[in-house]
Amino acid sequence: MSLIKKGKDDIYAYVLVLLVYVPSNTWGNIVRVFAAALLFVLKSGFLAEFKIRRLALFMVVSPVFPALIVMLLEHGVNMSLVAHEVMRMIFCAFIIMTVSRFQVSFRCLYICCVAALIPNFIIQVLQYNDVESAFTFVKNNYVDSSSMDEWTHLELARIEGGGFRSGAVFINPNVYMVIPLLSAVVFFKQDSKSPNIMNYLLIGCAMASCLLTGSRTATVVLAVILGIYLFRYSSGVSKAVFAIGFAAVLFFFGSSYLSGSRAFSFSGDDSLAVKFRGYYYFWKSTLEYPLYWITGSLGSRVAAGVDSEFGHIYSWFGLFGLYWYVNYLRIIYRRNTGIPFYSKPVTYVSMLVAFSASVLLCMPIYSFVCLIQFSNLQISSEE
Repeated sequence: MSLIKKGKDDIYAYVLVLLVYVPSNTWGNIVRVFAAALLFVLKSGFLAEFKIRRLALFMVVSPVFPALIVMLLEHGVNMSLVAHEVMRMIFCAFIIMTVSRFQVSFRCLYICCVAALIPNFIIQVLQYNDVESAFTFVKNNYVDSSSMDEWTHLELARIEGGGFRSGAVFINPNVYMVIPLLSAVVFFKQDSKSPNIMNYLLIGCAMASCLLTGSRTATVVLAVILGIYLFRYSSGVSKAVFAIGFAAVLFFFGSSYLSGSRAFSFSGDDSLAVKFRGYYYFWKSTLEYPLYWITGSLGSRVAAGVDSEFGHIYSWFGLFGLYWYVNYLRIIYRRNTGIPFYSKPVTYVSMLVAFSASVLLCMPIYSFVCLIQFSNLQISSEE
């Protein structure tokens, strides 16, 4: 019976990873919520451990209170934004309660990372080489036809990055970066168990995929994770392979990446300083309603947003949102702690990305992210 149950969990995991390829529009999000709800019922997600259920409840409730405060103070609220946030939090809550009950094999997680990474990486390479059919494919299948701003965003990334702004099927490359980062953690873990040419190739794909997003965050976080692995967990053979691979990347892409990409621009409207100024703009824009500093300002007509996960949650959900998000990271840190080179790097990726980008809880990628963060892994010597 346990083998059958374990096999079912692996199948459920494969279903969840396929959700990353569902278009990021209204109907696509409805499909995601329906799939998450169905798996929640099949897996009896309501039986998740208490701290997980409490976290899920906090997430679902968090958009409601600030929206009510905004409505009372401003006599109106952006209902479409509030509705989207409620849907997003319900989706994330369903996924967390479901995945936290999974008992999946590490091989399954490894396959999920391959399935999420490789097709997107191929599209990235085509976009990097300016193959028009790759952009047309994304435009025709993944851009909301009612909002051409998304296509403008994709074109802007294409132009400003000098080739290094490829997000595959994701309109925003910064959203996609989480997939290669977390996949790299899984591939590094597999390499620590059994180094072989396939692991090296997959790690190389994950690293290249991170660079092709043109994301500052992806580059820095990848360097942190790679450094931890090389100095603490890798074998002598792996050290040599990764050192040679890193030198090759610097030789072929280094100068182009540093000079042609916006990834390390520290001035202008696209600089790192903008991330930090976001908090100042939020506090300044809400001087008329300083209560928002405590309650959050979801749906407000006057409050500015902050471009980081922590900032986003604080500016929209207030101190209550920060409370559950810190607990969210603590739960990730404590799960699978007995597996060397896994839980800590996953937490590092999640935390470092959260400081600089508001992407981890995005519906298009969250089913994959949650599989890495919350699954109970079964690692055997035969895998």
